[in-house]
Amino acid sequence: MNKIMNKNSRLHPLAFFVFLYNNLKRYLLFIIFLFFEIIGDRHSGLLLYGSLILLLIFSFIDALFRYIFFAYRFDENSLTIDSGVFVRHHEHIPFNKIQTIQHKQWFFLQPFGLESLSIETAGHNDGKAEAILPVIPLKISNFIEKLNQQSRLEDVSSEVVPQQVKNKKIDSNYQINFHDLSKYALTSFGIIPTLLGFVGFFSQVDDYLPQSIKKPVESTINSLVAQEFLIILILILLFSLLASYLTTIQKYYHFTLIKSEHKLTTIRGFFQRYVVSLPLKKNPSSFCQAKYFTSVVEISNG
Repeated sequence: MNKIMNKNSRLHPLAFFVFLYNNLKRYLLFIIFLFFEIIGDRHSGLLLYGSLILLLIFSFIDALFRYIFFAYRFDENSLTIDSGVFVRHHEHIPFNKIQTIQHKQWFFLQPFGLESLSIETAGHNDGKAEAILPVIPLKISNFIEKLNQQSRLEDVSSEVVPQQVKNKKIDSNYQINFHDLSKYALTSFGIIPTLLGFVGFFSQVDDYLPQSIKKPVESTINSLVAQEFLIILILILLFSLLASYLTTIQKYYHFTLIKSEHKLTTIRGFFQRYVVSLPLKKNPSSFCQAKYFTSVVEISNG
């Protein structure tokens, strides 16, 4: 592992598809708009198809250049990331300044031993990661995590741990059971944005549907009696509840808290596995985090 330290390393080739996915997600609304304009036959088909093809080509080329010009290197004390095509960015992050490290692994990356690494520092408060390594080998991300822990241990070796935390017995880990997770999923407010999404979608799609589809749909809706309309509303409500339930379940699947001597780690996710490490020392809220972890475990055991 020491052979690759201080040397520029490239992302795995699958990172190109991550960049491409992010580009397409960024232009998703515009792509949907072009799609409905095409099926609605409102403008010249050549212009719309040309715009869509140019957008896809631009997304492809941009993702390719982002992958080619992205590099990273690290030593015992810091991580450096070089990115950007026309405007180059050089991010230098000392390990002892890192506040949290988040590991993200989609299910299709597991067979390849790959994951994404997001890093936040103590002075970064805009809710976004200060640095992201999109697709790197697990051995690299674990080694970076190890170097970060070693750096923190050196910084806090002379600090005094709060007596309350030192004397408080805390279990090593906690994992939510499926029954409690189901109750949380069913009682959460996730159904509200799902319903609003359905309402917004159907209110906008009506303007773009071609007449060959729009007229039969309107005739069917107008012919519905009160009882049938109520049944449809109930079905939409049940579908929204199911969508909200499944979204919450996969998001917090196997939610686990792990307390070690120097850090608190959370693990969750079904399709995408999230692992977030949070230091318990060199952190103003470390005592609160320890108390929170204790409370969660005591509630689960009570």
